Amino acid sequence: MALLCTCPNATAIAKITDFTCPEDLGQIQKIIFQRLKTSAGVANEFATEPKLLAGWTTILTAADSTKVVITPYINAPVAPAGAAITQGSGNEVLGGIPLVVGREATNFSCNIKGAPQSTTIVEMKKLQCEINNLGVYFVTQSGAIVMQLVGTKYRPFEAKSFFVGDKNMGGYSEMDMNNVQFSLLPNWSDTLVVVKPTDFNPLTDIVNA
Repeated sequence: MALLCTCPNATAIAKITDFTCPEDLGQIQKIIFQRLKTSAGVANEFATEPKLLAGWTTILTAADSTKVVITPYINAPVAPAGAAITQGSGNEVLGGIPLVVGREATNFSCNIKGAPQSTTIVEMKKLQCEINNLGVYFVTQSGAIVMQLVGTKYRPFEAKSFFVGDKNMGGYSEMDMNNVQFSLLPNWSDTLVVVKPTDFNPLTDIVNA
């Protein structure tokens, strides 16, 4: 993806905001899925910060394209940030220094251990058919929900190339598991916000309907 640059540049160099409270998500322990858009083509979003269980219950029990579903607990979640996309080397570029022309996607992966294949895993595999319309929220170990804030609306992140693997038999010393993976678009975290629910813990209080 190309760099987010304006031309010509602003009159002054961009400011950098200092901070006193670090942002650290900790371990991601569950994932909430929702379509990015409804069947009417309208974005699925919250108009205000979704801190209350009532707002989630409505879409957990929905029978239309606003519905959300949540995974069982996941293991080994990793999401290494996309690297720089560079062009040129040696005599192709000034001083032999490659040009940075963009950044790669962030590839998220995790696994689910011991899940029944004919129910949980088959149901999750159906999400592979939500091509170009699958959104994700992340639930952290502290019970916070990670989503994006676009303008004044709270939305899921777009998940691309979603895949659920077949059963990986662990044998004598490991549990059976299924691998789950998807990609987040370059610059996905630019709109990241952490919402801390006030009357529920999404790790324990959100149940699929």
